Amino acid sequence: MSLERRMKMKGIEHTCISVSDLERSIEFYKKLGFEILRKTTRPHAMMYLGNDILEIIPRLEDDRRNGFSPPFPYHIAFYTDDLDEDVRRLNEHGIEILQVTTMSRSQQSSPDARIIEHAEPEPSDQKLLGCMIPSEDEDQPWRVVRFKDPDGINLEIWQRR
Repeated sequence: MSLERRMKMKGIEHTCISVSDLERSIEFYKKLGFEILRKTTRPHAMMYLGNDILEIIPRLEDDRRNGFSPPFPYHIAFYTDDLDEDVRRLNEHGIEILQVTTMSRSQQSSPDARIIEHAEPEPSDQKLLGCMIPSEDEDQPWRVVRFKDPDGINLEIWQRR
């Protein structure tokens, strides 16, 4: 692939797993050295080790009981500084986009997605910091595009801050 046709993605931002007991899994990953990056009332947690992020959500049947049905319960997420360019490249390569979503800080403070815990002190790594809490600047919300690979594996590309 020529350089001018390459995606602008920078790397893997996070991987998402679904667990039977969120709190038990959080405690397990803490024993492995992970720390809470953010936790929400959804229920949902983002944990980190070094600059690697693990998203943990309850099993889908538990999510539905709690009124939350994530579009991609298991996925790999990449990060970029230019989501519009990556969306253009996905289209150019014939990759079907399932969803493009925007999330602002005010949306994160809604009762069903409210952040109830986040890393203190805040990490200095920009990837971690960007994933922790949406920017206060409503003109710079989190943006994500969702799509699938040829085997149906859920993929996301995030632009944060």
